[in-house]
Amino acid sequence: MARRKKAKEPTAAETPTEQPQPVATEPAPVESPRISIQPENIVHAPATEPAAAEQSRSVEAERHAAHENGQSPHHEHAHHSRHPQHREPSKSHAEAVGKRQPRYNEQGKTDYVVGVRVFEHHDPYLSIIKFDEKPSDAVRGKMREAGFTFRSENREWTRPINFETRVQDRVHADRVFEEVCQMTRKERGITHDFGGAS
Repeated sequence: MARRKKAKEPTAAETPTEQPQPVATEPAPVESPRISIQPENIVHAPATEPAAAEQSRSVEAERHAAHENGQSPHHEHAHHSRHPQHREPSKSHAEAVGKRQPRYNEQGKTDYVVGVRVFEHHDPYLSIIKFDEKPSDAVRGKMREAGFTFRSENREWTRPINFETRVQDRVHADRVFEEVCQMTRKERGITHDFGGAS
C-alpha cells in the first residue's frame, strides 16, 4: 500500500502571526492657549530687592546714629509732625503779620514857593504840616493856636484826626495850611500866586 505522506507541520517562521486589532481611543482634550492681556503703556519695573535692602540698611544706620546722639531720626520727626498733638502752637494772625507799620499818605497839598506841605499820617491818623525851612515866630505861634504840636524827631507839626470829627479836622488842617503859606509869602515879599498850593 502506498504510504500517506505525513502532513508537513508549519514551522515557526511560517506560523502566521495574529495582527493586533486597532483599539479605538478617545482623542485627548486640546487645551485652548492662555492669552494674557496687558494694559497698554504700562511698564513693569524690575524688582529692586538690592535697592530695598540698601535703603533698609541706611535706615538702621540712621536710627543707630540717632540713638547714640540722643536724637530721633528724621523720618520719625516727619511721622510725628503729621499728628496735631505734636505740632507747635499756632500763632494768631496779628502775631504772624506783626505790628501794623505806620504810613504816610503823601496825597496832600504843597506850596513849592515857600516850601510848605500838608498831608496825613495813618495809624495813628494825624494832619501834618511840614516846612522846608524853619518858620518865623509868628507862623509857629499860629500853628500852636491851631492845635498843632511840633515833633522834633521828624520836624513836623501834627494834629490828631478824630474819627467822629474827621471831616472837620481835615478842613481845619487845609485852612491852617493856606494861612501859614500866605503869612510866609508876605514875610518874604512874594506877591505872585505862581507855585501856590496844588
